Amino acid sequence: LKMTKKRALKLQEKKKQRPSRGEALEYFKEKAKASEIEQKFKPKSHKAKKIIERKEEILQNDPKHSVFMKGSNCSLLATNAMKELHKMRDYDISKCLLHKKNEVLPFEDASYIEKVAYRNDASFVVFGNHNKKRPNNLIFHRLYDMKILDMLEVGIEDLKMMKDFSNCESVEVGQQPVIVFQGDAFDLSEKHIKLKNMMIDFFRIKHLQSVNILTTQRLVVFTAKTVEGNILMQQFESEKINEGLAGQNQIDIKEIGPRITMSLRRVKYPDNDTWKQATKVKKSKAKQEDKKRNISYNILGQRIGKAYIQQQDLGTLALKKIKRRKITENAEETTDNAAPNQDNAGGSDNE
Repeated sequence: LKMTKKRALKLQEKKKQRPSRGEALEYFKEKAKASEIEQKFKPKSHKAKKIIERKEEILQNDPKHSVFMKGSNCSLLATNAMKELHKMRDYDISKCLLHKKNEVLPFEDASYIEKVAYRNDASFVVFGNHNKKRPNNLIFHRLYDMKILDMLEVGIEDLKMMKDFSNCESVEVGQQPVIVFQGDAFDLSEKHIKLKNMMIDFFRIKHLQSVNILTTQRLVVFTAKTVEGNILMQQFESEKINEGLAGQNQIDIKEIGPRITMSLRRVKYPDNDTWKQATKVKKSKAKQEDKKRNISYNILGQRIGKAYIQQQDLGTLALKKIKRRKITENAEETTDNAAPNQDNAGGSDNE
């Protein structure tokens, strides 16, 4: 009985010390805010460490892998378009899974596509299907953190494959193409802007800081005359680089295919928060050169600089002190006596 009474007293004391529900909620809210501000979490396991490293900002992205797959019903035109796009990318970062049919509706439920991307470590999934409402359909999926970021649906209107072009050589594997967008629609329409952003990311095989014109051999051009019209995609190969007038280089190009005519259909845009998180870039720790301010150059090439100095108090300057002679009383009397003598001397001269 004594033990039970002591235990009951202890429980009563603990209940008194417990905070109320409102106080507990405020405590956890403050704790969550502090964790968001600090953004510091020490992982206790190797798995947690990997998850945190995956969510950290990246200074330079690795080449993005892609997967091509088709639905339960896919037309020959859509499959050939996917094969041509697969050839245009590096085979090491692109995988073609066109032997299997998948019963998926991406705009309704894209969980299966996320699973396929996770298995193949892919950032892009191109899905082809065909139905009466949307024939010859291609859907581009871009993923972030193994979840779909945005989607773009395109209809294939016409296709001319690489083998249909005369004297067409195979595209060199792993070569970075130059991408050109022609037309005002790529700056006016939201769908065209999304296509532009996605195609630049899709055809970016390597991260390059500078481009050498002499080594570039591939040129991918997207042309859109109007916002409502179709978009033409062409691939060219540079043959020769000749020196033109005024030292400008002129490039001779030849179309090597494929030539794809497409139309824009549905678009799924990402949330603002996820988009900001996906496009966040880590600041490089390398020492940047300090910009030289207040320096200019004249016509002769001489450097002219401006120096800004704070206003100085001249009263506090330590200048050289000049010795001052003291005037005594005797000196004052002599000066007074000398003055009338000079006047008398002047009078005698006048007389």
